[in-house]
Amino acid sequence: MPDASKRLGGFKVLKEMGEISLIFPKGNDRRLVELLHNLAERKINIPFLICDNQEKSMGLHMTVEAGKTHETAGILNNFPGQQNPESEKGAILSLFPHRNDPHIAAALLQAFGEKNISFYALAHSQSAISAVLKESALNKAAGALFEPFQFGAYRTPADWKLAQKGKEELHKEIVASYQEMKPRVYCLEWQDNLTLCQVIFQQSYYGAMGLVFEDLAETGFYLSFLITSPPRIENEARLLFCIHQDLQTDLAASTRRWLPDATVIKSPSVALFSMNGPHFGDRYGLAYELFGALHEEGVELLALSCSIASMSGVVPSKQINEAVRAIQKRFEVPTVIKKN
Repeated sequence: MPDASKRLGGFKVLKEMGEISLIFPKGNDRRLVELLHNLAERKINIPFLICDNQEKSMGLHMTVEAGKTHETAGILNNFPGQQNPESEKGAILSLFPHRNDPHIAAALLQAFGEKNISFYALAHSQSAISAVLKESALNKAAGALFEPFQFGAYRTPADWKLAQKGKEELHKEIVASYQEMKPRVYCLEWQDNLTLCQVIFQQSYYGAMGLVFEDLAETGFYLSFLITSPPRIENEARLLFCIHQDLQTDLAASTRRWLPDATVIKSPSVALFSMNGPHFGDRYGLAYELFGALHEEGVELLALSCSIASMSGVVPSKQINEAVRAIQKRFEVPTVIKKN
């Protein structure tokens, strides 16, 4: 039976999604803001968006309603970069509550690795960890969750399948009819003294990456940020996450143990901000507001996660104050909290 750390409240599924990955040369921040503005003007909601701005190229993955995939791809045709729209419909599978517990991410990666379940993208928010995968792989992926996790609402995969019947529309994202002049957030939190790590390895080794997280969990590691990035070459996996600077030696030892052929790229001295709001999961234009605000202030966004009603970003530590001010200009922020 799963231990207490792997007893979760449940998981939700969002079907009929269109998936698009984009890889483009670094330094196109202004064009990216324009792209997101165009999507917002056309009222295209992006329930899942991740961005990696670590090397010479930027990687971006976005999820839109399947009916908007063609229109989104058409807008992207005017953007410099390699566009990879997926022909098959996708789905977002989200586990909650996540609690920033690395054991949950570790177990998910190992379960998918053991069952050879591939996915387009992965990210976590303040409340959940989400995997984007082919809709045809959904039943297999959901079934794999019942080995490492225990869910209060469902005892078996059959229970879960039965609960889905007739409720498909309840899981659809609905664009909010009310668009605030300044999107509201409940709170803006930030922390510094972090290192952003990118681990590059073969896609078939996601299970081994789960073992790395298991090792880090034993050190008291708090998983504050996690995304994947579109592969630059075939069969490549790229996983980005933040660790406290004191854990760099532990990470190096664990990757040598479980992923000896992996490449680890580190960006020390970074800060992380995170926020969520009442309409974050179902209104368009939020990504544009955030990217536009940071671009206007000259803040370098190193990585971003927008999923399950939350937005989290990584910036150089020396720019965190500018980042907070930029967000306050575009968003209604009642409270700013620095986390230890």
